[in-house]
Amino acid sequence: MVLIKLKKYSEALKANAMSLKLDPNNADVWNNNGVISEKLGEYEAALADYDNALKIDINNIGAWNNRGNVLVKFERYSEALESYDNALELFFRGVKNHTFSKDSEIDMKPTNTLYNKAHVLILLKKYPEALKCYDNLLELDNKNIKVMCRKAVILEELGKYQEALTCYNGVLELAPENVEAWFSKGHMLSKLGRYPAALESYDKALEVDPQYFDAWLGKSIVYKVLEMPIEEIGCYDRILELDPNIDAIWLNKGNALGSLGRYQEAIICFDKVLELDSKNIDAYFYKGFALLCLEQYEVSLKCFKNVLKANNNSLESWYNMGHVLANMGKYREALESYESVLEMDFNHFGAWYNRGYVLNDLKMYQKALESFEKAIEINPNCVEGWYGKGFSLEKLGKIQDALCCYDKVLELDPDYADAKKAKEEILSKE
Repeated sequence: MVLIKLKKYSEALKANAMSLKLDPNNADVWNNNGVISEKLGEYEAALADYDNALKIDINNIGAWNNRGNVLVKFERYSEALESYDNALELFFRGVKNHTFSKDSEIDMKPTNTLYNKAHVLILLKKYPEALKCYDNLLELDNKNIKVMCRKAVILEELGKYQEALTCYNGVLELAPENVEAWFSKGHMLSKLGRYPAALESYDKALEVDPQYFDAWLGKSIVYKVLEMPIEEIGCYDRILELDPNIDAIWLNKGNALGSLGRYQEAIICFDKVLELDSKNIDAYFYKGFALLCLEQYEVSLKCFKNVLKANNNSLESWYNMGHVLANMGKYREALESYESVLEMDFNHFGAWYNRGYVLNDLKMYQKALESFEKAIEINPNCVEGWYGKGFSLEKLGKIQDALCCYDKVLELDPDYADAKKAKEEILSKE
């Protein structure tokens, strides 16, 4: 036993072998032998040792518990649960009959067995049963912070966010400086849509540990939901101070900058992502979009082509590439891009009306008209579709029909300048 405490397991095994030679029918010695074998990573031998202990004493709680632990390592979960249940049945029977010694920790406190059983039940996704184990543990010790936190995790998995929040509040009553509990409380509040309170909890975590990564990340997520990109970027900057090599954070920062129209700064972030991961197609996509907004069409086109090289089914890349090509005056290629979108999503009204604009540019007004009508069929409030339809009708000499379309545009958007101008020009000619 001393050698086990000193972690001298090979020597302990030899000493235990002498014990077994002197008393081969001692279940506790066989159980200890199993513990040593387990420490040495010899799990088959450990299982055999625990089985030997139970052949001698079927009521050996320690052997049942330890046997369950080894079976978990072999992923024999059903058998592990049976072992744990045998240990627990013996414990509670023994407590009822007052047959256990106060000196035996596992006899008097079945916490390890219950905790391990809960772990197996979680692996089997039997969450309500795992929850029952944690409730039993808290009946034995209602101040067990570790169990309270594990219970909260299961409650979250079951979508019971308010109950999980109650658990974390209980933890914080016992340990007000528990940074993980403050973070988890913030996470639950965020799940419940209580965003200001969530931010307060994250800030409490950061008071305890200003470098607590998850709290900064949690705050960034809340700010993103609240559409507060400046504050969101501030969180990303703190995270990147802690670790400048997280490509996902650089990507998120770039997107937040893009939402503010700060496209040049966003591109720097996307380039940083590509330094860290040259095959990150999200970075190529968002960089391509930022370049499109900056009217840097050649470089934007290369980005979208890189995305499509990796994933030819990227609908949004085909769609945005159509915009790039149209702005470059490459109308035939733009048409092909929009048609690729429609092959993947026939009801993509954006692709239909943009296809119509390209067909107008190619002076194919009848086909353009059909494209705009399809966009309007999918979305009757598609302003761009109504305007494009009016333009096509005007080119086809159907002036009154065109005028009706422009009126519809101005009904949907009274400030649509192109429709106002087109209507004024028609009326001035009458």
